[in-house]
Amino acid sequence: MLKKRNEFEGRYALFRNEIRGEILSGAIRPGEFLLSEVTLGERYNLSRTSVRRVLAELEADGLIEKMPGKGNRVRQPERKYEKRPLKVACFSESYEIPILHKTIRLFEQAYPHVKVELAVLPTANYVASVLHSFEGEQAPDVVLVSEFHLRQIGQAGKLDALLSSAPDEWDGAEDVYPGVLRMFTEGARLKAVPLVFSPVVYCYNTELIPDPASVRLDDWDDLLALAQRYTLADEQGNKQQYGFGFSISGNRWSSFLLQNGGAFYEEDGSTPSFAGERTEEAFQFCLDLMYKHQVSPISIHGSTRLVEDLFIRNKVAVVLSTYYFMSEFRHNGMNWDVLPVVPGNRTKGTTLIGGGLAIRSGTDQEKLARTFAEFMLGREAQAVIKREGCTLPARASVAEDESLWNPDVHPKHYGAFRDVVPHARSLNELGVAQDKIDMLQRELVLLWSNLESPGEACRRIEPLLAREEPGVRGAK
Repeated sequence: MLKKRNEFEGRYALFRNEIRGEILSGAIRPGEFLLSEVTLGERYNLSRTSVRRVLAELEADGLIEKMPGKGNRVRQPERKYEKRPLKVACFSESYEIPILHKTIRLFEQAYPHVKVELAVLPTANYVASVLHSFEGEQAPDVVLVSEFHLRQIGQAGKLDALLSSAPDEWDGAEDVYPGVLRMFTEGARLKAVPLVFSPVVYCYNTELIPDPASVRLDDWDDLLALAQRYTLADEQGNKQQYGFGFSISGNRWSSFLLQNGGAFYEEDGSTPSFAGERTEEAFQFCLDLMYKHQVSPISIHGSTRLVEDLFIRNKVAVVLSTYYFMSEFRHNGMNWDVLPVVPGNRTKGTTLIGGGLAIRSGTDQEKLARTFAEFMLGREAQAVIKREGCTLPARASVAEDESLWNPDVHPKHYGAFRDVVPHARSLNELGVAQDKIDMLQRELVLLWSNLESPGEACRRIEPLLAREEPGVRGAK
């Protein structure tokens, strides 16, 4: 008898806690009806009397109201109820912070029982700060991460600190570009819900190149001709303007590798193939732009800001950039657009980057965190991302929805990404772990300084790409 009593109390407590938790978390929103008493009784193996007792408690607490002939409807929360907090962390240099604030307000309006607490952490050592915070009482429930951050977390061996989920667990995931999904996937499991993305594309200054229709970029010969055409010098040979510019950050120079059919590894994903003819050709082309033809500023530092700043100052006609950085162009009042071409040479190709929402594994707010992430992947929040900024929303139907094009925000050829995305691949998808990317940035300094030939550099670096532990790659 005692055992049966304990089983009943367990089912009763589970029902009472779950139904109250779903209302307070916003999983069941104000104005929505609960399941019928019969259905609830069957689901929790409780009598209608027990179900009605719990519903009476909810009604007395002002959480639901009985609607004769209709059922039990969730009410707007009363002031006496303290809002349920959800802790969200993001990095300080994220271009999405203003838009994140707007979408959070929309979420709180839709789920009035919830208060989102947004913590903006310094970009420097962001991953270390997040992982350290996971061990404290104020650990965030949700973390905004880029594919770069995900590689860092993988390199630290801490991917288990993030909730794993199957893509089909998320409404809207089927609408996300496949390459964007792969950026945040480890094996067949998502480690973050995709939010935004960008391929690396060519942007041009519309004051320096007023007629983009005259621009042809089928291969690198065309790119060199364009760069030469718009590079200007004074009588003493001092450069007044460069025709083309690119930084040597990992997601920029790797774009040239993809355009030429170069690779980091063989198809088996573990045997390095860096010292190949096509990779060497890609590096030689980059060096020739800077040193031989002098049509691109010399860059030996991985910061993307150096060249993009020259572009903003009207000192570079065309730059290799991203939809993220277009927010910077817009805020500086310059006139720019996207060249409506797919970067390529031997083949079409470019690099893909993105951002997503990771849920801390083990958080006691998992259901609420999932609700938040799913809301951010929903059409309403994705549409705000599209209308308010240049960064692309992860959902294809929203990103490509021309009715959301905002002439005050988006350049004329904003939609050029549609032709580029099928040819774009992330460093995660290419199987390059973060420690290898860091190594490449260090070891390529001699090459970028023109102190080593591409052949010498590639042959020296290739053995360093070998995997000591083939199974440890960070995000795949």
